[in-house]
Amino acid sequence: SSLLNAKLMQRLVSSKEMETFHSFSIFLLHDLKNFVSMISLVVENMNQNFDNPEFRKDALVSLTLTAEKMKRLMERLAALSRAPAPSSVATDLNAIVQEALVETGKCMKSRIVRDTGDLPVIPADPAQIKKVVTNLLLNAEEAITGDGEIRLTTAVQGGMVTLSVSDNGCGMSREFLENRLFKPFSTTKSQ
Repeated sequence: SSLLNAKLMQRLVSSKEMETFHSFSIFLLHDLKNFVSMISLVVENMNQNFDNPEFRKDALVSLTLTAEKMKRLMERLAALSRAPAPSSVATDLNAIVQEALVETGKCMKSRIVRDTGDLPVIPADPAQIKKVVTNLLLNAEEAITGDGEIRLTTAVQGGMVTLSVSDNGCGMSREFLENRLFKPFSTTKSQ
């Protein structure tokens, strides 16, 4: 009986390790996808805009920032066993939104409408929040074909600070929203 219990415990531990690795892989792939998306947007716009010195300057900034983010990701992977907990410092969400827009906005084809309200300072991890905003903007850009608009809104609602990113892209089916949203490897993207 104790041998059977030991084997079952070993299987459980192995299963949990695989589940953890699987979850980690999803987050890693998501970050890498966003880095590739940023670089692809710059390269895609080069054919039409390379002669424009302002575009070249913005492209260089975007590529440099993306390379720095990739370096930080590799450093975090190398230090995985001692990964720090997110910090919680006084954060201006509108300033974080502005930074994310500066980094991503010039490479996007869609029109970005920003509607930021007066916000109190909140306790948050600025790097993590900026990563979330950047991911939402890149995902919105990918959902849009043709003439698109991405709307980014911050507000105070019911005593809470809120951030909303919406787009006029293809959207998600009711079935996807009800059954597959937030599940690993679930996407509405064709690629």
